Amino acid sequence: MKEVLFVMALVLVIGVPFTLWWRKLGDKWANKEHGRSAAAKGDTRERVVVRAPDSKSDGGGT
Repeated sequence: MKEVLFVMALVLVIGVPFTLWWRKLGDKWANKEHGRSAAAKGDTRERVVVRAPDSKSDGGGT
C-alpha cells in the first residue's frame, strides 16, 4: 500500500509542474504564431479568386 501512495505522490509532484511548464511553452509558441500571422496582414499583394461559372449566366449547363 505504501508503494501505491508513493507512486501517486511522485506522479503529483512531477506531473503538476511538468504540465504547467508544458502549457507555458505552448502559450509562447502560440504567441509567436499569432505574431507571424499578424505580420502577414500588411501584405499588399492582390488576391485573385477563381470561381466556378454560374450555370444561369453562361447560357447553359450540364
